[in-house]
Amino acid sequence: MSPRHVIGHDSRVKVLNPSGAYESTCLIGSRFKNISSGEERVGKGTGWLLNDKYVMTAGHMLYVEEDGVVMHCGIFIGASDGKHKRYRLGYKYHVAEDYVNHCENDIDY
Repeated sequence: MSPRHVIGHDSRVKVLNPSGAYESTCLIGSRFKNISSGEERVGKGTGWLLNDKYVMTAGHMLYVEEDGVVMHCGIFIGASDGKHKRYRLGYKYHVAEDYVNHCENDIDY
């Protein structure tokens, strides 16, 4: 078994031309800058449009302990097979406090 193996029957199919509910799925590219080295990296993941203003994604797409909070986030709406229907640049983020590493709680603001 490999780390990306689906156990049991997998009925998923690739959506080549997203429409309807599938169009709300987004590819997210998050650019981070490492706090100690200054080296930049991009993380890729999935998000879902909640409405025209908000996207929901996993916490690691917005905050990573070694990198801190994301510098900026590209949102590719209706992404599939290397294409997308719309693009937006995220500029405001909220990461749940309980997700952020406990070490950050030791910093005095």
